[in-house]
Order: sequence, then C-alpha cells, then structure tokens
Amino acid sequence: MIARYLTTPLGLLAALTLALGLTVAAGTPAEAGLGSDYLNKGERLYQNEHIWREVAGYNNAVFVMQSDGNLVLYSMGPVGNRVCWASNTQGSGGVFVEYQHDGNLVMYNGDYRPVWSSGTAGTGGTNTNINYHGQVWVGDTALTPYCTS
Repeated sequence: MIARYLTTPLGLLAALTLALGLTVAAGTPAEAGLGSDYLNKGERLYQNEHIWREVAGYNNAVFVMQSDGNLVLYSMGPVGNRVCWASNTQGSGGVFVEYQHDGNLVMYNGDYRPVWSSGTAGTGGTNTNINYHGQVWVGDTALTPYCTS
C-alpha cells in the first residue's frame, strides 16, 4: 500500500519530507509538535490537542483545546488535577486556537469565525509557551496566573 503512494510525485515528496524532517509550506498553519511546550506563530491547537511543561519538578502544566470549545490550563500532579485558568468558551463551537503572526492567540469556530482572543496583537514575542511556573505566555504577555500545584 505504501509503495503505491511512492510512485506518484506527491507521494514521493511526502515520503522525502517525512524522512528528512522538512516542512513544506502548504498555505495552512502547522500544528504544534507533539509533546511541545510552545506554539510558534502560525501554529494551531485543534480540539483535544495540547502543549505541556513539567513544572517545579513534580507537576505538569497542560494547556489544552478541549472538544467542548474551552481552552483550559490544568495543573496535573501527584495530589490530583485542577483547573488553573479557562477561556470559558465551552459551547462556543471553538474548533482550534491559533497563535497568529500579529501576536494574538485566537480561537475559531468551524466557520473560521473568531469566538475568543487573548487581545495580545502587537505586544511582541515569538511564541505562546508555558514557563517553569506553569504560566502561559502569549508572546511577551502573561495570559494566565501561576499554575504549580
């Protein structure tokens, strides 16, 4: 089955891209790398995808785009899990969140209409990340409080 796809130019290009770890610009934003603790500009989190970081050596801070349309930061550790911050957009139809090139983190519904934004356009920075304290930063602006326990 795989060999059949390698005989077409597109299949060969896809195989080479995967083998060499290259990125091909296809006109659509990239998804965050699996297990990553940041989103670069133009990258998205779709429903049930997340970024995470080990926090203070014993907890994980997990920033997840949930299937109910809510963007949530969780602290997950040995004493249990808790919500540290939420966009409160459940039921909004939110399908993905994108860190845009203007520095704004925006959630879109299935019709590509914005349903929530961080309000951080033009504030600087190169990525959306989770710092060592479990705090989500959108560029140079803190979006959430500390989330360590």
